[in-house]
Amino acid sequence: FPEGIWYDLFTGEKVVGGSTKTVEALLDEIPVYIASGAVMPITLSDTTLKLSDSISGTGRSALLITPPTTEKTTEFFTDTTSDPTTYSIAPTSGNSFKITSNGSNQSNLMVVYGTSATSVVCDGAGLSKLSSMPTDVNVSGYYVDSASGFTYIALPTTDWKSVTVTDSSLENFYWLINISH
Repeated sequence: FPEGIWYDLFTGEKVVGGSTKTVEALLDEIPVYIASGAVMPITLSDTTLKLSDSISGTGRSALLITPPTTEKTTEFFTDTTSDPTTYSIAPTSGNSFKITSNGSNQSNLMVVYGTSATSVVCDGAGLSKLSSMPTDVNVSGYYVDSASGFTYIALPTTDWKSVTVTDSSLENFYWLINISH
């Protein structure tokens, strides 16, 4: 693995780069790892919100997010507009990071790998912690799936401009990254 932090696309397992790892995979599986600081559109099962589950109907659009170690900016183009959607992601403090958008989002759902969020703020307003997965498109808030290490964030609108995610365990994550550089 190259230097940095990497996340298994399907399980969310975190791998510290600058090392070698033997990965077992069946013949019809491809091991895929996502770098820290990723913001990428994905389509999930609309009933389970799991990437690995079958999609019935059109599925549910979401953004896959991995905690950043540095600031990154990414642009995505879609069939529906000629202007790109621009996302920036950066650490903001010892245990938070912020995702910003130019507002032309296709989804109001985020799946954040490697976090157990303690708070989520969207455009200055705090979101409520949910007791179950936000499979209903009319629900907003955040749900921490402790089994997978993912935080699911259902935003009140697709027209959001900034989302700040706080997780007390990220303080140790950022400390570790700073020590290794």
